[in-house]
Amino acid sequence: MLPALEAALETGVANADVRQVIFITDGSIGNESELFRTVDSQLGNSRLFPVGIGSAPNGYFLRRVAKFGRGTFTFIASPSEVAEQMERLFAKLERPALSDIEIHWNDAVEMWPRRIPDLYAGEPLLVTAKLDRFAGDVTISGSIGDTPWEASLRLEPDAEEAGIGKLWARSKIAALMDEIHLGVEVDAIRAAVRQVAVRHHLVSKFTSLVAVDVTPSRPAGEGLRSAGLPLNVPRGWDPDVLPGVLPRTATPASIFTLIGLAGLLGSAVLLREKVRT
Repeated sequence: MLPALEAALETGVANADVRQVIFITDGSIGNESELFRTVDSQLGNSRLFPVGIGSAPNGYFLRRVAKFGRGTFTFIASPSEVAEQMERLFAKLERPALSDIEIHWNDAVEMWPRRIPDLYAGEPLLVTAKLDRFAGDVTISGSIGDTPWEASLRLEPDAEEAGIGKLWARSKIAALMDEIHLGVEVDAIRAAVRQVAVRHHLVSKFTSLVAVDVTPSRPAGEGLRSAGLPLNVPRGWDPDVLPGVLPRTATPASIFTLIGLAGLLGSAVLLREKVRT
């Protein structure tokens, strides 16, 4: 898979055109990080659109390589879906709404993803940013074909929404995890991911959540009660008939001991008869 990707991306686009590479695979690979680094470093003015074929392609790899390639991922589970899904993909590739998108803020912000993919007709593009001051204008620029495009939006404070902060945090964690594939030390990424995940109460590769149920199961002041439970024994067998022969636990040590003694006695009898003969 690596030589195929290198061959598809090695020749840069001579003009301002955007080259769209369709990458069809079942995603059965073992060198994910090497492929991610190749796409990230050699993408240039190309866009990579992976298509996963089969009932269980490597969805993680295909989604992430689409992100590194500034494209989208298409999943085809069965042959009956090929025509519909590929027609939908070709229709999207024929109508890029906006490319080379950049967002210009008045103040310093922390925005994710940092590398903004192209916008295609009928497909939303989501960017989350953390600002110290939600005011002023933000300018969005890009290209519609060969024509430059630009628009300005006024940032107006609105009601606070707790979910937006978690969206931003998830985007940042995903971007930090991608940097591991690009050669950044895991220890540095682990510390950064933990800081974001703990602050926003998110589960990640390096953090977990523990739920503690503080609801009382017994009213305050009520004492503990104990009761015997019937022994689960085979039908028709009375455990009191042969006490101590078969233990009431999962380990039949006593019966194994009796079997061993019986075998030893039988061996002794046979040996005695052989000696007499």
